[in-house]
Amino acid sequence: GRLDRLKQQMSAGKLLAAIRESLDAALIQLNCPINMLAAARRLNGEGSGNVALDAAWREGEEAMARLQRCRPSLELESSAVWPLQPFFDDLYALYRTRFDDRSRLRVDMASPHLVGFGQRTQMLACLSLWLDRTLALAAELPSVPLEIELYAEEDEGWLSLYLNDNVPLLQVRYAHSPDALNSPGKGMELRLIQTLVAYHRGAIELASRPQGGTSLVLRFPLFDTLTGGEQ
Repeated sequence: GRLDRLKQQMSAGKLLAAIRESLDAALIQLNCPINMLAAARRLNGEGSGNVALDAAWREGEEAMARLQRCRPSLELESSAVWPLQPFFDDLYALYRTRFDDRSRLRVDMASPHLVGFGQRTQMLACLSLWLDRTLALAAELPSVPLEIELYAEEDEGWLSLYLNDNVPLLQVRYAHSPDALNSPGKGMELRLIQTLVAYHRGAIELASRPQGGTSLVLRFPLFDTLTGGEQ
């Protein structure tokens, strides 16, 4: 059905974001020694004929270029304006079986007429990743009834999504499951959310709540001139 196709699309988006995030991390790690080699060449004189130094620098540059070519695009669908209520309805339908009598997901909006802009499936994947992370953490504390609140509002041209939970992180011992490598995003949810939000030119705020739990705010611009594109 439609929800199954949506799950598949979200899984594909999470996997591509994981690949891209890993490649970006590799590029950052590789950039430092290449810069050091470049500095050594300048100090040594680029025309001095140091074959080993020149060869190492060229190989590093070629490796950077290969990694850049491997970075997958996150443009899985056209950016568009879409109503937020059906978007939240899909999220609830995807996760209703993950909540029982002792856990609750509450969704609310400042206005029923709110809209989102961007790749709908990728933005849904952002919320899915955080719900997966929160449910996994809550599973470590079965004695604490889980409560997640999702609230949306528009603020000066930005769509702000607030996710609050009551999971006391100090009591959690979060261990990666054996199938982590087969579950895109497991154990690295926040980094993948950052990758997807950055692709939409959005912003993230993360804080611990005084009463326990975590507060995550995702902000997405609602104007085409501010969003999307390769980075």
